[in-house]
Amino acid sequence: MPISRLGILVPASFATRMSLRIGPSRTKDLLYGGRMLSAEEAQRIGLVTTVAHEGALDDELEGLLARWRPLSPASLRAAKAAVDRGLDPLVAPVRREPPRPAADPQEFPGRLAAFLRRRKA
Repeated sequence: MPISRLGILVPASFATRMSLRIGPSRTKDLLYGGRMLSAEEAQRIGLVTTVAHEGALDDELEGLLARWRPLSPASLRAAKAAVDRGLDPLVAPVRREPPRPAADPQEFPGRLAAFLRRRKA
């Protein structure tokens, strides 16, 4: 999450979704710290649910689809809607905020160049 190192301006909707997934403390740690996560660490903290090792993506995807195929589509749609409805009071207000700049135009180019060259900004 090199967001802070690059000068990316995090929208409230992104921070809210991330906080709901992994908690506000971990979200702040990742957003403030600017460190990169391994796939395994991202899975351990709940940022991702599945890690597919190199060359195994198709097998992982097929395994996931095989678990879902026999399930009721109506039940899956209802479960998705129920989760979304429960989270809506937390997520809807930040989704309605007007768009803001994604990065500071003064510092982003230099920070991005430094990041790509693996140097400090």
